[in-house]
Amino acid sequence: MAVVSVANAGVSAGKKYFRSSAIPSRVPDFVDFLVIGGGGAAGYSYGGAGGAGGFRSSVEASGGAGGSALSQAIVAAGVNYTVTVGGGGTSVSTATASNISGSPSTFSSITSLGGGGGSRGFSGGTAATGGSGGGGGGYSGLSAGSGTSGQGYAGGNGSGSNQKAAGGGGGAGGVGNSANGTTAGAGGNGRTSLILSTSTATAASVGEVSGSGVYFAGGGGGGAGFGGNEGTANIGGLGGGGDGSNTTTGANGQANTGGGGGGGDQTHLGGNGGSGVVILRFSGGNPTVSVGLTYSINDESGEKVMVFTAGTGTVTW
Repeated sequence: MAVVSVANAGVSAGKKYFRSSAIPSRVPDFVDFLVIGGGGAAGYSYGGAGGAGGFRSSVEASGGAGGSALSQAIVAAGVNYTVTVGGGGTSVSTATASNISGSPSTFSSITSLGGGGGSRGFSGGTAATGGSGGGGGGYSGLSAGSGTSGQGYAGGNGSGSNQKAAGGGGGAGGVGNSANGTTAGAGGNGRTSLILSTSTATAASVGEVSGSGVYFAGGGGGGAGFGGNEGTANIGGLGGGGDGSNTTTGANGQANTGGGGGGGDQTHLGGNGGSGVVILRFSGGNPTVSVGLTYSINDESGEKVMVFTAGTGTVTW
């Protein structure tokens, strides 16, 4: 059986994908990962924006709640490792914030929570906690949801009954902005990841490419007003956050970014949350992937980048 020598070909300097010079070339001992939870949906009627899905990675990323990169995953031959791509939350007029939150994504023991749903503008209660928190509604549901340490930030608060402007959803890179008078809050920005290039991200339709960076997990923008009157909506954060609206339904979070949905105006739903994504990077052979997962494989500088965009199943080396 073929053997490989020790390689320092990791994405970050000093990382090693193989521990021994006498192991099968097919099985990497170490795997880099990026796990993004599904984004939360925005609430109904001046609805608070959806929070972004949680962001957890073994590869250095710019700023934000994740701090230092996590340790690489250690894998062994013949072991099934679970992969689940969390869906985004769906905005419903009668739902509470917790019922429109996103779903978690997982790789092995690594779980990134779904983003918190935004609160309804009328009788909305508090927005939901999640990977990042949902925004507070713009009428009576003023309080934002909290983010989860190491995954994302809190949403922003709404502005109150006479001003009808909602808070932005939290992102992995910063808090959602609170509404200011009749102007809704913008969504918190997401974070960039070096686990894949902009060209691979574009080919796989994951993340939001801006300049030389690939952003994930941006919060949605807050909704406001009625039919273009009584308030100004705001934009979603970099990383797939949906924009808010003061005339119609808020924009959906971008698919496979974990972005939160944008809030709508008084008579419309908020946007749905964007689905999450799981990305693995390693040297060596490809694992066996079970039925139920949608994925692509890309080569970058002699390493494999596997991008999972939907489903649940297992990978086995």
